[in-house]
Amino acid sequence: MSTSAIDSGFREARTVDMFWAILVILAIPGVYIGSLWLNPWVKCPRCNGATRERGVLFKYAFHACPRCNGTGRQLRLGRHFIFGPPK
Repeated sequence: MSTSAIDSGFREARTVDMFWAILVILAIPGVYIGSLWLNPWVKCPRCNGATRERGVLFKYAFHACPRCNGTGRQLRLGRHFIFGPPK
C-alpha cells in the first residue's frame, strides 16, 4: 500500500468527520429555535407558578406576583427576540 493511498483515506475520514461536526453545530440552534416556537412559556422563577405571593407583614394576605403579573409564567429567554411578542 502506498503512502498516497493512506493519506487519501485519512483525508476522506477527516472530511466525513467535518461534515458531521458541521451538521451537529447547525442542528443545535435549530432544535433550540424549534423548542422556543413549541414551548414559549416557562414557570415564573419568583412565584414558582403560584400566580400570587403572600404579604410581607400579614402572611394571610395575597398579592399578584409583580414579575409575571399574576400569570405564573414568563417567556423563555430568546423567545421575544426571535419570534416577537406572543399573540
